[in-house]
Amino acid sequence: MNIVRKILYKLYENRVASYRRDRDEQSGWYVYYWRIDPGRALEYFYNNKRLLLQKLEDRLGTERGAILFGCGDGDPKLPFEFAAENDFRCPRCGGRMEPYDNSGVVAALERRIGSLRQSLVEKHI
Repeated sequence: MNIVRKILYKLYENRVASYRRDRDEQSGWYVYYWRIDPGRALEYFYNNKRLLLQKLEDRLGTERGAILFGCGDGDPKLPFEFAAENDFRCPRCGGRMEPYDNSGVVAALERRIGSLRQSLVEKHI
């Protein structure tokens, strides 16, 4: 029940939902009647989609412009500047850092961005 309440309040904060509160005569408890505005819900959905698109485009720019190094043990990848400061040793495990090929990440970001753009164009947003 708490999860549903949190979601409804989040929707209320974003003006997607509204509510009316009445007191139950018998129990004395408050009863909430919620209403979702479908037009605002779609607007909120597409605004979030555009925000996601912007974040993915920013990430793509970062991935394209960075030369990354990693140790291969699953530790975070570091840009060239940080790897050089650490003498190409992983700050977590001390392993030797090698250049990391992020072309797979770039390709995945490009596909996701293309898909999002297409869905926004189809809806004329």
